Amino acid sequence: MFTVYNEIMRILENTSLEKFNTFHVDVKAKFFAEIANPNDFLTLLDNGMLTENKYYILGSGSNTLFTENFDGVIIKNKLKRMTYAKVTENFNIVEVASGENWHEFVSIMNKNRLFGLENLAYIPGEVGAAPIQNIGAYGVEQKDFFDSLDVINIETNQKETFSLEDCQFKYRDSIFKHSAKREYFVTSVRYRLNKEPVLNYQYSSLANEIKKFAIENPDTQYIFDTIIRLRRNRLPDHKTLGNAGSFFKNPIISNEYTEKLMNKYPELPVFRESDTHKKIPAAFLIEKAGWKGKRDGNVGIFENHALILVNYGGANGREILDFANKIIGDVFEKFSINLEPEVVII
Repeated sequence: MFTVYNEIMRILENTSLEKFNTFHVDVKAKFFAEIANPNDFLTLLDNGMLTENKYYILGSGSNTLFTENFDGVIIKNKLKRMTYAKVTENFNIVEVASGENWHEFVSIMNKNRLFGLENLAYIPGEVGAAPIQNIGAYGVEQKDFFDSLDVINIETNQKETFSLEDCQFKYRDSIFKHSAKREYFVTSVRYRLNKEPVLNYQYSSLANEIKKFAIENPDTQYIFDTIIRLRRNRLPDHKTLGNAGSFFKNPIISNEYTEKLMNKYPELPVFRESDTHKKIPAAFLIEKAGWKGKRDGNVGIFENHALILVNYGGANGREILDFANKIIGDVFEKFSINLEPEVVII
């Protein structure tokens, strides 16, 4: 369960990013650097590339929308490594490099009977983005099993470690999207995973899928396989239809306003966020506003899921963003709720 790739860093100029983002937007980067170990990143710091140019750290490009050419350095993260950081009787702490594919990591943990992340299977992207976004699905967030992570401080060139508390995780949020934005490069993440199964299938759509087959006592493998089936059925393959998964965050609104909406829409799904606020599905609002399946030229909303904006071919990033802004404006006009993109807009 341990792999290390030691390659020589390459720096390219005027490079197309079309194959490096899942929207397949054809923009160019002034400089493009692939890093295979943390020393490569330190080299970029030492030679002034990152002080003389703006930069963006790119994983799989599954949560990024480029709206124009990038006049700076795109850093493609290719750090690869998985190993045990700590082994105990009840749990293992696994350290995984930030450039590893997230789903492959979850799959390997499942095969090695290390439990907790099954509900997060088949989420696109790389491990380094998971804590930054605090990814979550089907009633589980990565923070629930997060231990710590290592970074390189871009100002000091020094390695630092962030604990669970340091990261300040919230819904699809962390310190790395706010006060620590652009100050650190995540090199590895550690997760505390259980040796005994941790089953969580109370989330409504997951529970309903399990009930279809009358499975009384599903195991973690069944949960893992069901999650993959659900996501494959609802989400288009970005290789054939450009998309970045869920484009919008689910809004968090006050209990009072939630009650008003439920009086009008009794079928509205509602999830507790805190004592004073509820989380509701952005997909519900978008569908009620009439956008599900709607298309405008080469851009549209996927017919099977109202949160998925798709590039039918040939759309540029500005067209996709303009389409998203039309949805935001219409939902606000109809519901007085402001949708926020989950996708990073560049």
